[in-house]
Amino acid sequence: MGSDEGVSVVVSVVLLLGLLVAVSAIVHVTYVPEWRRSAEADHMDDIFEDFADLKSKIDLIAAVSPASECTISQPIGMGGGSIPVISPEKSGCMLRTNPLLPDLYITADNCTTAFAFTDLGSIELESDNLYEIDRTYVYENGGLILKEINRSVMRLSPPISFKKFNNGTKVITIEIINMSLDNESVASSGIEEISFTYRSSTTRFSDAVTDVSITVTSDHTPAWEEFMLDGVRRAGFNESEYDVSSSGSVRLDIHGDVDLTIVEVKVDGRIEPVIETGD
Repeated sequence: MGSDEGVSVVVSVVLLLGLLVAVSAIVHVTYVPEWRRSAEADHMDDIFEDFADLKSKIDLIAAVSPASECTISQPIGMGGGSIPVISPEKSGCMLRTNPLLPDLYITADNCTTAFAFTDLGSIELESDNLYEIDRTYVYENGGLILKEINRSVMRLSPPISFKKFNNGTKVITIEIINMSLDNESVASSGIEEISFTYRSSTTRFSDAVTDVSITVTSDHTPAWEEFMLDGVRRAGFNESEYDVSSSGSVRLDIHGDVDLTIVEVKVDGRIEPVIETGD
């Protein structure tokens, strides 16, 4: 009798374990991918907020133009998308700096007025998700670009503004964010920090001119083209007052009289590792 009961208990345990394994397999196959996808999408939104905060801090310093150097920093959460117990591993990201592109060129008055701002630098974060579509965020010349699959869009506009007053006067203000960067890269699922040291803010030009051309050379041409078109249209420029062309670069031509202001903000930037310590 006791032997039969023992066998019964063993069989029950085996069946229960089999059921648990089956349920676990169903959960991992059916539900975990969607849960992970949702968690990774939330992580991508968190990264966007981190980069938006970084942009806001630089915009604020550029607007204040302090008399002395100052340093700001922004932590970036590189890892995310984990589900406690069920799928605890984090997806990671690659954070890199490019000391070269973009370049920005401005001419006016039949090219008698000309400015060249080269090697403005960019900061790029590329995700390495397990389930969610990978995204790349790029901060360059004060704008925040999102690249997803083969499409890039300007999520947060650079400090370039277009205005047109009721009397027909066109006003263009261009703020150049010139970043001095080393060629750095780090792959991580932890926390990294981007730090900037403000160096100077200088008004390079401010006067009335005729026929302005703005050319941007970037790895993300579609985002800049869309930004420029949207900017002049929102400002109320007539179609006869502008042209936009795009190949390897994007060129915006503004016809007629323009009040043009160009400000260059210089900052030094670098990636700083964050050392996480336990209690």
